[in-house]
Amino acid sequence: MTTCRGVFRKCGWIVGAASLFWFGANSRAAEKLDSPAKVAEWIRSAAASGEVADLEATVDGSALVAPEFRRISGQLLQELLTSDKGVHLHGVRITGAVITDKFDLRNAAIPNDTRLEGCCFKGEVDLSGSHFAKGLALPGCHFERSVSGLALQVDWSVDLSSTKLFAAGAVPEIPLTNGRAVSEKLRALFAAHGAKIGGGTDFGGARFSGPANFILVSMGGNFDASSAEFTNQQDFQNDPNAPYSADVYDRLEDFFQRDGESALADDVGVEKKRQERKRVFWPALWDNFPHGVISWFKSLMLDRLVCYGRRAWQALIPSAFFIALGCWAFRFENMTRESKRREEPTPTQIWEKWPAKQPPPRLVLARWSRSVLKPLRSRSPNYHAFWYSLDQFVPLVDLKASDEWSPDPLHRFAWHYLVVHKIAGAILIPIALAALGGIVK
Repeated sequence: MTTCRGVFRKCGWIVGAASLFWFGANSRAAEKLDSPAKVAEWIRSAAASGEVADLEATVDGSALVAPEFRRISGQLLQELLTSDKGVHLHGVRITGAVITDKFDLRNAAIPNDTRLEGCCFKGEVDLSGSHFAKGLALPGCHFERSVSGLALQVDWSVDLSSTKLFAAGAVPEIPLTNGRAVSEKLRALFAAHGAKIGGGTDFGGARFSGPANFILVSMGGNFDASSAEFTNQQDFQNDPNAPYSADVYDRLEDFFQRDGESALADDVGVEKKRQERKRVFWPALWDNFPHGVISWFKSLMLDRLVCYGRRAWQALIPSAFFIALGCWAFRFENMTRESKRREEPTPTQIWEKWPAKQPPPRLVLARWSRSVLKPLRSRSPNYHAFWYSLDQFVPLVDLKASDEWSPDPLHRFAWHYLVVHKIAGAILIPIALAALGGIVK
């Protein structure tokens, strides 16, 4: 009897000590996970021991990891997945994490089994050209940016059940002044061109609010898409109250550039500048005077003249207007000749010394072209309104067409318009050249 009581007493002591140790360990773990560095170290230790790093776990009714410390970097996740040492055979298993920045695994070799459950990806996810030697499971994950899996290769199965892409208004709206929704222009927000999957693929309950592209995808097992939703509808609406976020435009423009859609990338870049002028510069127009007015006017001029560097040819339209107006304003009746003599004969003097009976040298033109060029001709062989207007309009270029001529002060319009003409050329020509050189964006 005594022996039995001793045995029970020892067992009681052992159970009590184990319980105290377990509760103490959990309390210490809860105390330790109070900083991003400690959370990262805990995730690494869980991957090394083969356990699940559950950031949503609770201990005695309280969260093991506070919500503000569930945010991890894409760099940490990349290091864990691509590491061939320090990771258990069970692979990397993380639940409830929030990846704050871009998750880039382009052309990476992932030797470990990967399971990220209920995670939220704030940045872009790029798996292009990556090779998962085992499985890839992303059940219940939420992607707020584009997902690219061009030429992705997975030797085992892929689990994307209950995933959400751009769901529930996660992405701020991108309003378009031209009235077209971005959803009409977006292509392959979920791009899996040429992906190869050795096992089955599970899309059960997945929701893709944007376009999904599975061109040339090879699957070795079953494809399950039960209860999946492919709506192809974005929340990029023409909402005037939508918040402005330059980061959304930058990421979308970068996505289109990498996808080979330069035209769509240019449209997004132009729309970014227009919304910046409307939502940032205009509300602060007078609050930051005069810098607010200058910034708004500068953005408006670049938009109207060269479309923020995307359409440099648009600057030719107002330039042609000013040159044509100069041809009318600087016609022969409104001009006066300055008495300038030089040691070397000028082109005008050569024309004066030409024999009167012989016509001056000219280009051989067809008869029909003479009627077209008739408005540009002058009553004097020494002066041509078109060349004078062009010479005065283009800065830093001397065509020798205005050396001995100037508007008659008696014709006030021509006299004052000459100043406007030069100012317009000094503005339009540099902007057009900067747009051609890629300086203006």
